[in-house]
Amino acid sequence: MGKACCGANKIKYEHNGKVQKIGLKQAKTIDRFSQGASARIQVAKIKAQMAKDIADLPKPSWDESLINPKDTLMTQKEFKNYMENEGGKDLTWNNYFEDIDKNRQYRGQWSKDRKAWSGIGEIKFSDGSLYQGMVKNKLFNGKGRITHANADIYQGQWKDGKANGLGCFVDQDGSMYDGEWVDDKQHGQGTEIWNKGQIKYTGDFVDGKKTGQGRFEFEGSYFEGDFVDGKFQGHGKYYFAESGKIYEGEFQDNAMNGTGVMVWPDQTRYEGEFKNGKMHGRGIKQFTNGNRYVGQFKEDQYNGSAVWYDATKQTKQQGQWVNGKRVNWLSNEQPYHVTGYGDQGGTASTNLRAGKRDRRGGKWRDGTESDAMSNYGNLDRSAYLGRSKMSNQQTNQFNFGKTAQRPSQYSPSHYGDSQYSTMRTAI
Repeated sequence: MGKACCGANKIKYEHNGKVQKIGLKQAKTIDRFSQGASARIQVAKIKAQMAKDIADLPKPSWDESLINPKDTLMTQKEFKNYMENEGGKDLTWNNYFEDIDKNRQYRGQWSKDRKAWSGIGEIKFSDGSLYQGMVKNKLFNGKGRITHANADIYQGQWKDGKANGLGCFVDQDGSMYDGEWVDDKQHGQGTEIWNKGQIKYTGDFVDGKKTGQGRFEFEGSYFEGDFVDGKFQGHGKYYFAESGKIYEGEFQDNAMNGTGVMVWPDQTRYEGEFKNGKMHGRGIKQFTNGNRYVGQFKEDQYNGSAVWYDATKQTKQQGQWVNGKRVNWLSNEQPYHVTGYGDQGGTASTNLRAGKRDRRGGKWRDGTESDAMSNYGNLDRSAYLGRSKMSNQQTNQFNFGKTAQRPSQYSPSHYGDSQYSTMRTAI
């Protein structure tokens, strides 16, 4: 703004270091224009700051202490490029909310012809939900955040009103999914968290379900391996936190089914067949002192014909077992050379919870091989896993570009009951 001093009919007006005489009327016009220009600049700054506030929204988390203020909806470079190019061309900013239909109000950038709200803005829904971010063709497009009326949040990339690309959904009950999306479904690489971080899955998703390679962790235990439709299916490794056991082998329907190897902390080892999470079929159980049981198992118990190898005496003897008890010997003791499995010896231990040999009588005590494996079946995991929060009808109606309804497929917790509750009873 220039500086003016009084005179008779003309006044001196200074602008950018130059002084000239102008008429009083002209000076007043310049002054009014300067004030208006200053106001317009101020308004432009306010509008730009509102857009910047949206761009600076931090990535949500189930734990506020984990929120990184630098991990924002748009980086500074992205926002600058946007404002200098598409965000600053042929767009105007409306600084107040106005109705765009009976359920929504919008404020933000519009096309200059006012035919379409497009750019960065905010949409308020009649149910109290709020969208903040980029819009195009009257749909969520680009990067944006929707905060639902129940405080659940999705922040990430959108395409034509649907979550597409990288995004993070946070359920205020303590569940979260962070990863890739295709048409509102988890698809690609991602991480799901339940119960405020106590339960976690990291791995592949296909069409909203855990399918491919992944790692599932809860209560200190973990499974890593193949998933199909949210279940342990194929080859995998399972660590039992309560007992320290490790199983590696085949899985079906969330349970150990097929052939595999179980190793205990004291290096007791079972290698053979499993059914419904238990040793069942033909197998070899070897103890750390070299003794071995080679034969049939039924639901974790010695059952059927088998050969007992005594590493101390270097003898083997065939016998018959029923429900963990030896009922009789079928042969005399025969010598064998201890070097590996079968007649070849190996390493193992007699310190088992089941089939523990009583050296005084040469018989087997009663018992079973049940520990954390079967104990898991007695625990109720439903408290950790939540429920689906919307009906199938509501789920099928989902389109954030037209409604602020929250679909059940956005909730990581809905996987718990259908895909992991059976795991506890089987493993």
